[in-house]
Amino acid sequence: LSDLVIADGYGWHLAGGILNNGALNLNRCTVTNNVVDTDSFDPNTDFWKGGGGIYNGGGATLNLVDSSVSGNSSTLMDGGGLYAFQGSTANIVRSTISGNTAGNTGGALRVLGNATIVNSTISNNEALGWYGGAIFITDGVVEVLNSTIAGNISPSWAPEGIFVGTFGPASATLMFTNSIIAN
Repeated sequence: LSDLVIADGYGWHLAGGILNNGALNLNRCTVTNNVVDTDSFDPNTDFWKGGGGIYNGGGATLNLVDSSVSGNSSTLMDGGGLYAFQGSTANIVRSTISGNTAGNTGGALRVLGNATIVNSTISNNEALGWYGGAIFITDGVVEVLNSTIAGNISPSWAPEGIFVGTFGPASATLMFTNSIIAN
């Protein structure tokens, strides 16, 4: 998909704007003002719910290039801007992820798969429930190259903009090269 605006969508449990269960290339696209909602959320059993702007399903590949993901939200859930499920791959290149809100974790990104962020900006996102105003990673490998992550917010008792951890046998890795993390 090229030169498109995906706006004002609504999803129940997952994918407010886009549900990707295959291979998706977004070039010069804007994903904005989408909402994913649910009637209940238990982070121990409902960890699969979220993705206000984009939900990248298990085994799926997303290439987000020269694009913007902004102003999306996931009420009660994870991944205000983008949710990358287990076994998925998200490549974010020369893109901006900003102004998204997650009701739980990962204001910009909730990552359980692999992600590469190159020459991009992740700013002014918010996680309302727990850690990871910018990114919440619990599985896979996330590599950040030549990018800026700044001004992201999480609760005062869980003040991390980026959270890296594991819940079980999986492992999570975060690598930074020539990047800025601020505020």
